[in-house]
Amino acid sequence: MNRSGASIAEAEPAPAGATRFSHRLRWLPWIILALGAWLTWHQHTTTEQRQRELDRTRFQIQASGITTRLEYRLQANADLLRGVAGLFAASDHVDRDEFRAYVETLMLESNYPGIQGVGFSQWIRPHERVRHEQEVRDEGFPSYRIQPDRPPDTHRSAIVYIEPFNWRNQRAMGFDMFSEPVRQQAMYRAVETGEPSLSGRVTRVQETDQDTQPGFLIYVPIYLQGTPPADA
Repeated sequence: MNRSGASIAEAEPAPAGATRFSHRLRWLPWIILALGAWLTWHQHTTTEQRQRELDRTRFQIQASGITTRLEYRLQANADLLRGVAGLFAASDHVDRDEFRAYVETLMLESNYPGIQGVGFSQWIRPHERVRHEQEVRDEGFPSYRIQPDRPPDTHRSAIVYIEPFNWRNQRAMGFDMFSEPVRQQAMYRAVETGEPSLSGRVTRVQETDQDTQPGFLIYVPIYLQGTPPADA
């Protein structure tokens, strides 16, 4: 009789230590994946931090450059006004034509971009208002008057000269800058210190109802006989 059978291979059971080792190996891919994710996150975070530091440095450099240019421009504008004050100090009376001729030599548009006008504002005591208005009217400005209207016993500071004398700047003729608190504060500071004084943000009288743009003013005091008054 032929007998058929099966061949069976019997393996010896794995040692307990090897089993524990194989269980540990099951976690190895996860450990490698987690380590790779952490390295990627760390590299990304480091790169972002370096980029932020680089952006911060660039911003500081740009801000410093803008500040320097702004300070230079403000200083140049103040020096321009000191020159105007020198014009008045060198003459007993600067008339409108002399003022216009002087400002024209400055070539504002090309040499001082951003300046919309250079003006002279005259200090007027209450009892001088009527005579002052008549004098300016006699110069060829029949509708001239100090504005806005204020109580009769009020001191005023009216714009008398302004250049360039275009249609926009003509709107400022006679404006009492001392009537507006921001301008008044800057004017007080200029008179008291004898130095150029920068106003806060203002809306210029020359602006129209459309495309109104804010700006600021720089004041340089001009003293009668070249010296500050005792009650400045």
